[in-house]
Amino acid sequence: MPSRDGARYPAAMSCRFRCAIHLSAALLGVAPAAQAAQVVMAKGGSPAALKAALAAVGGGGVVLVPAGQFAFDDTVTLPSGDITLLGAGSNRTRFYRAKDAVDPKLAAAPYFKASNANGLRFAGFELRGVAVAGSSAEERGIVLVDCHDFRVDHLQLDFLGFAGVYTAGTSRGVVDHCLVHDGFKPAVANYGYGVCVMGTGAYTNDPFGTNEAIFIEDNEVFGARHAAASNNAARYVFRYNHVTANENSHGVDAHGDEYNSTDTGTEWIDVYRNTIDMPIYSGAAVRIRGGKGLVWENTINDYSNAVSLWHKTPQVTGPVHVWSNKLGAGVTAVGDLQGTVSYKLTPPAGYTPYAYPHPLVTDLEADAGPDMVVAADAMGMGTVYVDGSASKADAGTVDAFAWRDGEAPVMSNCARDIVHLPVGEHVVLLEAKRTDGHTEYDTAFVRVLAQGPLASATTWSERWFVPLVGKGTISFTVTPSANAQDAYIAFTGRHAVAEHADAALIVRTNTSGFFDARDGDAYASLSKIPYEAGKSYKATVTLDVAAQTYDVTIDGKTLAKGYAFRRTESSIGQASAWHSKGGLAVDGLAWKGALAAPDPACASVQMPTTGAGGADPGVGGAEPTGGGHGGASGAVGGAGGTSTAQGGAAGSTNAGDVPSGVDASCGIARNDNGTVAGAVFAVALAWVTRRRKR
Repeated sequence: MPSRDGARYPAAMSCRFRCAIHLSAALLGVAPAAQAAQVVMAKGGSPAALKAALAAVGGGGVVLVPAGQFAFDDTVTLPSGDITLLGAGSNRTRFYRAKDAVDPKLAAAPYFKASNANGLRFAGFELRGVAVAGSSAEERGIVLVDCHDFRVDHLQLDFLGFAGVYTAGTSRGVVDHCLVHDGFKPAVANYGYGVCVMGTGAYTNDPFGTNEAIFIEDNEVFGARHAAASNNAARYVFRYNHVTANENSHGVDAHGDEYNSTDTGTEWIDVYRNTIDMPIYSGAAVRIRGGKGLVWENTINDYSNAVSLWHKTPQVTGPVHVWSNKLGAGVTAVGDLQGTVSYKLTPPAGYTPYAYPHPLVTDLEADAGPDMVVAADAMGMGTVYVDGSASKADAGTVDAFAWRDGEAPVMSNCARDIVHLPVGEHVVLLEAKRTDGHTEYDTAFVRVLAQGPLASATTWSERWFVPLVGKGTISFTVTPSANAQDAYIAFTGRHAVAEHADAALIVRTNTSGFFDARDGDAYASLSKIPYEAGKSYKATVTLDVAAQTYDVTIDGKTLAKGYAFRRTESSIGQASAWHSKGGLAVDGLAWKGALAAPDPACASVQMPTTGAGGADPGVGGAEPTGGGHGGASGAVGGAGGTSTAQGGAAGSTNAGDVPSGVDASCGIARNDNGTVAGAVFAVALAWVTRRRKR
């Protein structure tokens, strides 16, 4: 069971928020790309910095918050609707309160609040309450009153003694994909809700299946008193969540008309397709103390009762419909009945659940792709393949894209492109726009590291590169640090690596003192190739993405031939290094072959099939057979390669050359013979707006 200090939390959820540099189109002599909506980068994460950023964004737009840990000794009020507040990821941007009652007004105060504001979104950060043992603070994370069509997503909400999210009045919206941990505090002995839903104090008779409710879906809630609680004529839908370790009382709650002055309790709750298990308090998974309810198709384990019904206030409890729940051993479907209650073990007539996922989640989804770590070339620039093509809309078409460096001007208007970022940590913002003009945002975090080897670790060290999508070759030098070690270099697609099964191709130094490679479900080798600590070996991996096979040679000797990928991949664009004992260093990583290309509007030259370049030797790569990407849509041309066959215009030895007259709408200015203007590049390098932490 996770400890209260959070040391055993599940891995924090990243919302893929990044920051990059941008080269001024005016400086480069290129017509600027169309501007996206108002975006303001907060100058830090203090309440003062956020208030200034919100004031600057005015009546609507995006406020980006950098990475870091920010003491939060105030409440920040959002001044209007249509504001998106994005952090750099729930594991990178943290707002916290360090002590109980530093200011008595903060003991139960929210971090953020809004009233009568529509279209708000909060995503990609952590709100952390006082985590010390014995804390009696009753923090509220986000308070929304009479706010319509809000979305709270991909947050981490920890040690918030009253509630992670608190809604009231006519509010409607969705809380999704959040991690809510340790809200219940023994010193408080009450509260500690994931989401607390309060209504207007007047029943509306809105039916089950309406959108006039608070939707709580796809969250993980651990260590709460109630994962969700309600009162004051509230309505909520609780679905597809995982609730564990609820403390002190039942997991999911609906109050009767206690604790308010309006003589109204919960109007109704709809609880379905959740997993509720491993409780600390095991009396009931769901308890309804007033109002109506639906509880169906949940998986409930380790409780005495799946559903408990109480009638201890003037408000009627029921009818409650309970059906098709999957119950563990010893769990009673409906039990602990107190007072006069009514329930049925069948669904109500005419009931249709509201659309899942909630339309605010799927209506328009911007997808900036995964977080990445790339290595810089000799000029200190990292080549990054950005891909927003997974963005989608339930209706209409996503027909416009804008990539930018925080609040900087747009650096690309293509869904897929190649950009060049300097050494540092970056938050790249993607704006996706639908045909009707509706826009949504996502971010991805990119770290560009200075030149140097990729060193293995007991977690997975990584380097990303422009992905190979067909046949290709990856070469590198590997140096083991010990004899009889267990360490490997692996290659895989564009996704996070958190376990061995996430790798597609693996070249290993095994504990017997030899190299081997992964062939589907097992390691094998065609030759006994020994290794020695401190000695370097030249490795070449030849792969075929379509066939899902690869070959490996070590110093020219065949280690593997036609070995199967461990997992199916549509591209190979990431190297990762791991060890359990010993270690290895990977130098000179280079690749060539069929590469993922920018969209045609951003491809200023035909993409080369060789000379794609490696992370360590430079954008142009170690191989002399090409000129890299020729600066396609990025800040620099290829640094390596001397042949004109793939890189530059005929007769030129400049690796980054492109023929004159090609479409460079997403690229950089070039002189008449197609070369990158050196003076302009020098000016552009000086115009780095920021190197942000995430």
